[in-house]
Amino acid sequence: MVAGVGIPVGSKVSIGQGVMAVNGSALPLAQVGPGQFNAAGTALWVHWLDADARTVAMGDPDGHWYFVMDRTGKPGERMTAARTILDWYGYDTTRL
Repeated sequence: MVAGVGIPVGSKVSIGQGVMAVNGSALPLAQVGPGQFNAAGTALWVHWLDADARTVAMGDPDGHWYFVMDRTGKPGERMTAARTILDWYGYDTTRL
């Protein structure tokens, strides 16, 4: 993770079939709609994924936790796009 609120920056986050792992701690994950998941009882929405699936902006609808993950660790201009999307959805991007 390259930027986030509610999860420390640099955390290792992986998402797989039925599980989301944060720094090695597994959380049950269930898809509830297109781009919408339930992670251990908390809503998690995918707000943006770049065309090459390198960078994703995700967050809960209440704004308690939101983050940007990047496969390369150096999102470059994709970070600007992710921040813009999160801002558009109402997240406080000054906290990233």
